[in-house]
Amino acid sequence: MSKLTFHQGVSLGGQVVTLDGEDISSALRALSVQVVAWEAPVVTIQPGVYEFNTEPSEIELGLGATKVHIAKETVELLKRFGWTPPVEEI
Repeated sequence: MSKLTFHQGVSLGGQVVTLDGEDISSALRALSVQVVAWEAPVVTIQPGVYEFNTEPSEIELGLGATKVHIAKETVELLKRFGWTPPVEEI
């Protein structure tokens, strides 16, 4: 079983999240904890995956392609949870 820890960093908004001792803070967009009496706590993490458009003029017409950027840190985090990245098209 993995160990997830989180605590306040040295600056305001500088929370540190570790998974099995490795800092994964830079791979996360958000983290929430739900605690309900008589139930196990539920931790939800939201990895930092960002979507951006490459051609704004085409996007406005509904014709443009959207690219998704996944930071290297996020890719590594997702792989730890069993995700397999898609094969790049050539």
